[in-house]
Amino acid sequence: MAPATKYKARPIERPPSHNGVPLPRNWGAIQGGMAYRPDDHEDWASVAYKFGVRIGDLIYFNFKTDRLDEVNWYLRHYTGCVKVNEQGTSWMFGHGASPGVIYIPPWPGAEAADADSGEEPRSDAE
Repeated sequence: MAPATKYKARPIERPPSHNGVPLPRNWGAIQGGMAYRPDDHEDWASVAYKFGVRIGDLIYFNFKTDRLDEVNWYLRHYTGCVKVNEQGTSWMFGHGASPGVIYIPPWPGAEAADADSGEEPRSDAE
């Protein structure tokens, strides 16, 4: 008998519901966003903190949705994420993602935050 293999769940994805049509692939750029390629150790919270924006605002700016299944669809199909988080619920940023780019909104406060400022990150639910 073959040994049992541990099955790792895949994130639930659903095509976006913007009148049945996904956003253009370069949506963030069209909206004036700055292209940014997160590292393996980064997530939505760390990128939002780095640029002084709220987590939910960063996600919504990129995909015009806050629904986890739709965000996962965009992360897989547009950002090219291939790593899954430990819980198996979300795609993760990483070097294997191609193109691996998200966009930072051009709002006031969206420029990179000074790491030595001692400023606390904003707490928003993802």
